[in-house]
Amino acid sequence: MFCLKKYGFLFIGFLLSCCTSINDEKMWVQINHDGENEARIITRQDTCPMINIDGQAFLMESRVTSDHGNYPILVCKKTLPKTYSKISVLNQTFSHSSKPINKIAIIGDTGCRDSQNINDPKQWPFPQIVENISNHNPDLVIHLGDYIYQKDSRYTSTTANPDRWEQWKIEFFDPADKLLKQAPWLFLKGNIEFLKVPEGWMRLVSAYPYPTTFTQEEEPFWVDSIEGVSLLVHDSSAAHTDFVPNVESYRSKLRKLDFSKGDRNVWLLTHRPLVGVVTLKHKNNNNESILSDSGYLLKVFKEIYSKLRLTISGHVHTFQYLKSRQLPDQFIMGNGGVLLEKVASPPVLNNAIIHSQIIEKGMTVNQFGYGMLERHKELWVLSLYSVKNSILARCTIGKTMSQCEFGAKN
Repeated sequence: MFCLKKYGFLFIGFLLSCCTSINDEKMWVQINHDGENEARIITRQDTCPMINIDGQAFLMESRVTSDHGNYPILVCKKTLPKTYSKISVLNQTFSHSSKPINKIAIIGDTGCRDSQNINDPKQWPFPQIVENISNHNPDLVIHLGDYIYQKDSRYTSTTANPDRWEQWKIEFFDPADKLLKQAPWLFLKGNIEFLKVPEGWMRLVSAYPYPTTFTQEEEPFWVDSIEGVSLLVHDSSAAHTDFVPNVESYRSKLRKLDFSKGDRNVWLLTHRPLVGVVTLKHKNNNNESILSDSGYLLKVFKEIYSKLRLTISGHVHTFQYLKSRQLPDQFIMGNGGVLLEKVASPPVLNNAIIHSQIIEKGMTVNQFGYGMLERHKELWVLSLYSVKNSILARCTIGKTMSQCEFGAKN
């Protein structure tokens, strides 16, 4: 209304075009495969803009140009220095503190299914979760994958292709806009990105350069910017027997990694969990599990179990904590917005047997929410928050142990 009152109806077409352009301009900072922070911006302009980094101007480089179809946008990039305080580009600003990473937000599986009303925060709470996380002022945001699920409810065509900029904008970039400008992000690739929106993944948020051909599985990489912790980022988006019949392709990539630091505190980040429980049945006095996944990654990571302190994953649309002697401690956090599991496992999973793995302690919290990891001297504390910001669980993570308290109070 402001634009119309100020300039009159002669310029309606121009102004609408201008406003659309501004709405389509999204800026963020992400950690890439080389450990560098990179600024990216999406624009409808024909050429990449200038970026201002602490008062110095630089020309951004093109990551990938418009395809004049499903992705009528230009994606630009600029590697950032090790320390910086403020960057701005096309009226988008990003303020960053160079303090150590001591507070990490974790979300997963944030997209919206057709069966969810995208405009109802009770059915799709991702925008509210973003607002809640923003109030914590995190130093880093980790997304565990699955950003786009189906079509927005405003589209009636059942054959609409979700692999397009408009869908990424609706399900991720618009609701996440505030948080994208507040902290660097680490993006993981989910099975939805592999199956339904591979082009969007490669164009927009992949940690690797835009490939000339489709990449089924990206190389794992280290993130060592957190004091005392090494994050191992692994692409498990295609890790299923239907798509990858041979685990050797995954194992060969893991063998290239340097685990030479014996005291390395390794946290594995991967979309699919090693094991994830949807429900349990009992047969002949033995626990028999029905899983959301095939346990395929148990074979992939078998050679390096002893080198992993814990794993953090999504994919199962709930929160789970699983502790066993054979496997690293597992935190599953796929409760960021997509429809929760219809049949959740019993809350207590103690002594369950999953793919021959005995779960000594386990718990499920089947509510929408997000996690906040905070450093407390030598320990990390993971707090699981609900959409209403109450604490559903609090887990203490040390170099050799972890334990969770459920139903924890603020």
